[in-house]
Amino acid sequence: MSKEMKTKSIKSCRIVQDCERGWRGQITMVSVLAGLLLVLSAIPVNAGHLTDIADSLDDLCTETKEQIPEKYSDSAIDALEEAISDIEKVNGHNLEQYECKALNFIESAVSKTDKYIMKLEKLLSKQKVSTSVINPLIEQASSIIDALNHELPSGVASAENGARLYAENLCMLCHDVDGSGGVVGVNIEGKGNCDIQTAIMEEEVHSGITTTVSDANDLAAFLEDPGPLPTIAEDLITDPTTCRICHPRQYAEWQGNMMAYASVSPVFNALEALGNTITDGGLAVDSPVVEKQLFCQKCHSMASVEKNEFPNFDDMNGQPSRDFMGPIGLRGISCDVCHSVEAADFAASLLGDGIANNALILNTDETFGPINNPGPNPFHSSTPDPYLRSSEFCGTCHDVRPLNPDDVTGEPFQRLEDLFSEWQASGWNSTNNPTGQVVSCQDCHMDAGPPFPAGTYYEAETTVYPRPGLVSEREVSTHYFTGVDIALTSPAEGFPGQDVPGADAFGNPIGQMQRREALLQSAATINLRGPTTVVGGEELRISVDISNVGTGHNLPSGFSQERQCWVEVIVMDGDGATVYESGYLVDKAHPETGEMSPDGKLHDEDLENIIVELDPLGNVISNEHGPDYNQRHGDPLVNTGLRNFGNEFEILNSVTGEHEEAFIPFGATHMNNSFSLPPLTTEEVL
Repeated sequence: MSKEMKTKSIKSCRIVQDCERGWRGQITMVSVLAGLLLVLSAIPVNAGHLTDIADSLDDLCTETKEQIPEKYSDSAIDALEEAISDIEKVNGHNLEQYECKALNFIESAVSKTDKYIMKLEKLLSKQKVSTSVINPLIEQASSIIDALNHELPSGVASAENGARLYAENLCMLCHDVDGSGGVVGVNIEGKGNCDIQTAIMEEEVHSGITTTVSDANDLAAFLEDPGPLPTIAEDLITDPTTCRICHPRQYAEWQGNMMAYASVSPVFNALEALGNTITDGGLAVDSPVVEKQLFCQKCHSMASVEKNEFPNFDDMNGQPSRDFMGPIGLRGISCDVCHSVEAADFAASLLGDGIANNALILNTDETFGPINNPGPNPFHSSTPDPYLRSSEFCGTCHDVRPLNPDDVTGEPFQRLEDLFSEWQASGWNSTNNPTGQVVSCQDCHMDAGPPFPAGTYYEAETTVYPRPGLVSEREVSTHYFTGVDIALTSPAEGFPGQDVPGADAFGNPIGQMQRREALLQSAATINLRGPTTVVGGEELRISVDISNVGTGHNLPSGFSQERQCWVEVIVMDGDGATVYESGYLVDKAHPETGEMSPDGKLHDEDLENIIVELDPLGNVISNEHGPDYNQRHGDPLVNTGLRNFGNEFEILNSVTGEHEEAFIPFGATHMNNSFSLPPLTTEEVL
């Protein structure tokens, strides 16, 4: 270090977690979301158009006063002013959200403007005012009526479509097949469109249903003279939007999480497509190794597997498996997938432990849940099953064991993901942890979440829809399933709930990004030891202790060879100039993604500890040390470099007999998971 530097201070030291990033250029994400809810088109109320129409009415009112004596024009002016008032009620009271009410006011404005024309025609018939004055005013009024009518939906209400909507939204469960109400519901026979739409939007029991004015018109047409309901085809796996009707909170929490994202993640799609290409269909439905057939999709899209939607590899023509999924398969791990799990499949698991590689038994004829005293409902069975509360349940998919021997561990498989096994071996699987009790996967990922201790659940009244009279006080399990990944696709591309400020009714952050931040903040602690200043020219020695205090598994974990977690260190002199840093990101342009110059954001940057170039099949073209090289390699250890906790794919070099880092799992001979930090342990990293 330079002798001119008088003092040096440690500015900051923090853990950085790099989560899922897309493989640029591999696959363009197209998310197709299916739904049984009301998604028919309707003409929205356009506030801008109505403001222009109100201005035209006001001008017409002024012109009428100027052209026609007051004693003849009073009643016509009154009609115009009433029409203006109707339009102001739409814009001034934010009635666009209640389209039926808004349209009622527009229809009233049409009627009042037509009344104005009738008044003028009466004046003309009595020859009170000349034709040259009356006719231009009538023409203006007629044009305004045309503009107002343009804001109204066209077409005739369809009772047939109303019957379909009534059936698909399970209205008959409360209101009987004809709207009479049966024994639990309200009689809604003959209800008008505005009453229907208002009830759906305002009443909590309907919070899982959305509607448009066209839908409300069709439902009203059906209820005016109820006929037979159409038969709704049943599916092996229920569409999650059907579950939403009775479970709106759970659906709202689930729809933006990584379970819902499982089958459409562009990173996953690219990796599986690459794997199939490299192995010539080794992960496809017709893989010659039975245990490898649909190896990835058996967890990522169980619905599509159950419905036999995937073609043979040769018939895929290079397309990702996602392109062959039906609407329900594209919803990933949806409600009915988890709630159809009856038990672990011990016989199908590699170690006979019911863990890994989708070792579970689905029973789509039953609906299982963790509640011991479930309320009855007329839509599905409710079978108590404590297995859904167990970590073993999660372990059926969250340990991933490819059927390739590991040449270091000697096991007949490799541990690509080891989440459950890491938890099983940790203090969280016993009372030897800060809580003094066993903490399951659900206790971190389905509880109230940070900053509350793991296993904190809200107690709340839970109304079981569509039986609003059945209320019970019980623990509330959230369905955000917060983790370290968030969706790469935007809400505009069909995937909501990522960067959303605010909290839900229980005080939980709503956005996945906000929840992830809270989770990561609780994952680890840093303790910095060493002098705060040092005289120029002297060697600065610091120690950084990283403690995994808040994760039930290693840090990082899951697909931990892809995830990077490192220590960032910055040393500054007394003048604030940086004299040393490690683990830093550099903002760069990425023309391939449209970032033509650095944008001041680091979320799309990569750590430059190594710079690797791969060919389209994942073979290494070049592999060089970057400016922030990893301290864990080299002999002796380079302690001034980067400490990266990410694990590695490794391959045995047949020439040197040494293992070298690989960058895709296919062809790897060893999964080196020794770099990640186990739970409830501390490591000195510098």
